[in-house]
Amino acid sequence: MKKKMIISIIIIAVLGVGGFAGYKYLGNNKQTTTVQAQTYISAAVTKRNLEKTLTGSGSVETTSTKTISANISSTSSTSTAPSSTSITSTAPATIASTTTTTSNTSSNTTSNSKGSSSSTTVTPSVTVTSINVTLNQKVSYGDTLITLSDGTAITAPYSGVISNIAVAVGDSIKANQNLITTSLTVASINVAENQTVNAGDSLVTLSDGSTVTATYGGIISNISVAVGDTLKSSQNLITTSFTVSSVNVIANQFVPAGYTLFTLSNGTTITAPFDGIVSAVSVAAGDTIKSGQELGTIFDSKHLIIKMDVDETDLSTISVGQAVDITLTAYSGKTFQGTIAAIGAQGSYSNGSSTFPVTVSLNDTTDVKVGMSAEASIKIASVTDALSIPVEAVKQSNGKKVVMVASSDGTTKTVEVETGLTTDTYVEIKSGLAEGDSVQIAQRSSSSNNNSSGFGAMGGTMPGGMPTGNRQNSQSSTQKSSSGQTKRPS
Repeated sequence: MKKKMIISIIIIAVLGVGGFAGYKYLGNNKQTTTVQAQTYISAAVTKRNLEKTLTGSGSVETTSTKTISANISSTSSTSTAPSSTSITSTAPATIASTTTTTSNTSSNTTSNSKGSSSSTTVTPSVTVTSINVTLNQKVSYGDTLITLSDGTAITAPYSGVISNIAVAVGDSIKANQNLITTSLTVASINVAENQTVNAGDSLVTLSDGSTVTATYGGIISNISVAVGDTLKSSQNLITTSFTVSSVNVIANQFVPAGYTLFTLSNGTTITAPFDGIVSAVSVAAGDTIKSGQELGTIFDSKHLIIKMDVDETDLSTISVGQAVDITLTAYSGKTFQGTIAAIGAQGSYSNGSSTFPVTVSLNDTTDVKVGMSAEASIKIASVTDALSIPVEAVKQSNGKKVVMVASSDGTTKTVEVETGLTTDTYVEIKSGLAEGDSVQIAQRSSSSNNNSSGFGAMGGTMPGGMPTGNRQNSQSSTQKSSSGQTKRPS
């Protein structure tokens, strides 16, 4: 008896554990089912104007940007020595000479006759008594260089250096004979490198008292000589680099063609090549310039464009000269007019198709600035008073275009239609529908049902049998009639 009781207790315990485990499993086995509910909205067949356009966005650009440069052959001026930098002192034009006559007598043995002849030789009577200087010796104006036997003193025509002595002591002197040469030297340099000078300023003083002056204003960029240097004919002395004398414009200023933008120290003026806006100024007054140096930048503000990409399938619908509507983000509600100026000859291939660049020029650029955000719209087709419905209403069925038409009794039927111009939102109906008809447009919506199986809460005593759960399935579909009432199909 005791043994049976123990066995019964064990069986009951096992059943209790199993029942609880089954309850935990089935009680947690919940499923969520999402059901697609088909609904419809109605749309009336109405007349409207339809327009098909190609649109593209971009920014306003200029047709021409030009760098303003110092395009001059030379940006400096080199001052040189005189073409003659030496003086050769000569003997006086009136130098006394001595005359000697020589007679010769000869006999002729054949004819026994006698004859005679004579010759005259003129010999200068003036000689060099002394030479008072040596080569490369510095002399001052009026110094005695050579003394002649007739007492004549040959003096230095100006201060300088003795560069040549053509005679020696004792030499006989002829009239106007070259005797000695005095070359000019640099007496003083009156400027320093990087010094600003004006046209006409004295740069160098020569030993004869003459000065070499600046041809143009600018900055001294090179000094080629030093004080005391002997000069050669037309030798380079000092180089003056041109500078910017004045800047007559500021950035973002509009200027007409021909307006003087910059003036250089040599008098050269740099002018605007066309009507435009100066976008940058790169120099300031007083700056030294080099040939070809950038002075600033100007862009054409009257000829503005917008670039857009057009799909290759649409190229046949556009042409150069075609009108374009342009809207700018900066001017909400305002439309600008433009024209297709160019269609690119080469496209760009990507993702299985090609696009071609199209350039649109603005007809009126008043208040339009380079860099503004823009959208261009090209009208490629249009119809007026066309029967039309939303594009979503038209479906393909067995190669035909069909729509669902709602009847007054709440039922629907499928009708074949012929379509015309199609835009992004509406399609033209050429046949199959009449104004006032109502078409149905399918909509998709989602509904969720929670299905669960499990036990209720267990009581304090073991029930007589295992409870079972009931799985419930539900699915609904609604259809909206032309009257706007929701009708559940049978």
